[in-house]
Amino acid sequence: MTATTNTPGLGGQPENPELWTFLTHLAPGQRLPGTIAAIERFGVFVRVAEGVEGLIRRRDLADEAGHPRDLQVGDQLTVTVAELDLPRRRIAFSAPRD
Repeated sequence: MTATTNTPGLGGQPENPELWTFLTHLAPGQRLPGTIAAIERFGVFVRVAEGVEGLIRRRDLADEAGHPRDLQVGDQLTVTVAELDLPRRRIAFSAPRD
């Protein structure tokens, strides 16, 4: 689920039961506040809770004209859960276009 830590583990539930509860209540289409945790050439990782980060792909970060958005680590934005794959520890987000 996260680019910077190993939570939750591959073998099952994370050690923190509150985190597992948070993860199991996520659903595609759900909107969440988040903070940009890391910027990579393929997209940005957005932290929506302690230990929970998901990816917004680079192509989903462009504005309507196709120009990349100017984002920095620490910026806050609202994201929408696009895809959720708990067994593979992956969350994909989308963000509104400016």
